Amino acid sequence: MERTSGSIKLEVLEERVNNMCKQNNADHTEILKKIEEIMEKLDTQFVTVARFAPVEKIAYGLVTTLLVGVIGALLKLVIAMP
Repeated sequence: MERTSGSIKLEVLEERVNNMCKQNNADHTEILKKIEEIMEKLDTQFVTVARFAPVEKIAYGLVTTLLVGVIGALLKLVIAMP
């Protein structure tokens, strides 16, 4: 049986699609591994919001105290001027 150019082209296209599917599966597996690594790092290396909240409150408290002092000193200079 003689092959037509259309059937040859179809076979080539099928082979290419199969190769692309295999490559996509390999890429997908690699991406899932990297996501797992990132999730692991997020769990172990980075501070969660709940753990950072007390530090944030202390920092905001210190900045507020500093600004109140500066504003108070400026007001004292303005009010004390003759």
